Amino acid sequence: MQLLRQTEREMAERGVGDAESTYKVTQAYLVLGDSSASLHMLQHTIEGGFFCYRYFVTDPLFESIRTEPEFLRLIGEARQRHEQFKSRFF
Repeated sequence: MQLLRQTEREMAERGVGDAESTYKVTQAYLVLGDSSASLHMLQHTIEGGFFCYRYFVTDPLFESIRTEPEFLRLIGEARQRHEQFKSRFF
């Protein structure tokens, strides 16, 4: 867990802007059972521009937090961004 937190800090310090990489950190926190950290990173993922709603709702790693209010809020935000993107570009 300590190595993952260090990775998260280094990503922030270096200004890593790849939101899909941030999503991988989200998934790693989920595997380790840290739902709070995973939700925090999911928020950064979505804010960073990776908001693949359909992928999020089918990702089996989210099973343990699917009913948490913060997850539902974030998924709602991802859905809204997904729909906006779809209507603008397709």
